[in-house]
Amino acid sequence: MHGEPQDPNTATLLHILRMLNKAADEYEGKDEGGLEATEIHFNCSEYWAVREGGAKPELILQLLLDNGFVDRVPGEHYSWVRQRQVKDMYMITEPGKEHLVKNVGEHGRVM
Repeated sequence: MHGEPQDPNTATLLHILRMLNKAADEYEGKDEGGLEATEIHFNCSEYWAVREGGAKPELILQLLLDNGFVDRVPGEHYSWVRQRQVKDMYMITEPGKEHLVKNVGEHGRVM
């Protein structure tokens, strides 16, 4: 929790943006630059703000979509990276990256 906002919803919002930013960096130039909702929920399940603070990743993901910080790529396709069918990928947008960078100085480094 050190270096992160104390509000569970804000912390979870930044946590999701960090995950999507990392996925974008790892798969740059490929159609795999995002995460499925199930991957986001799984990766948030042990995060302190979800486990102890009651933050709801599905609501925060919708908030990120509504504010243009995340895009949803609908549909199902085969992922060579994951070696399985994937559905509805979520990807960080430029405004999402800007929001993340803006909050880095206030709440700690981008991980």
